[in-house]
Amino acid sequence: MDDETRGTVKDDTTGLLKEEGVGAGTWIKLVGIIILVGLAVVLTFVFISRALFRWGFVGGFLVVGVILLIGAWLFDRREARLRRGDY
Repeated sequence: MDDETRGTVKDDTTGLLKEEGVGAGTWIKLVGIIILVGLAVVLTFVFISRALFRWGFVGGFLVVGVILLIGAWLFDRREARLRRGDY
């Protein structure tokens, strides 16, 4: 394959070369996901810091621990259901 046609594919219907690639939609989705993850991280830090300021270290630790335990319980329930075959 020569350098001019690398990354291209010949279209069977038109006979023209078309580019292979991820496209603009993929990049837009990626940017959206990055923004949502960033927002989730900021909100998590705000929530944790408010819990620490309001209830001190032990209270904040307990709040975060309870939230993590609830998340782990939900995840484990879903995994157990998938292993049993209940969809």
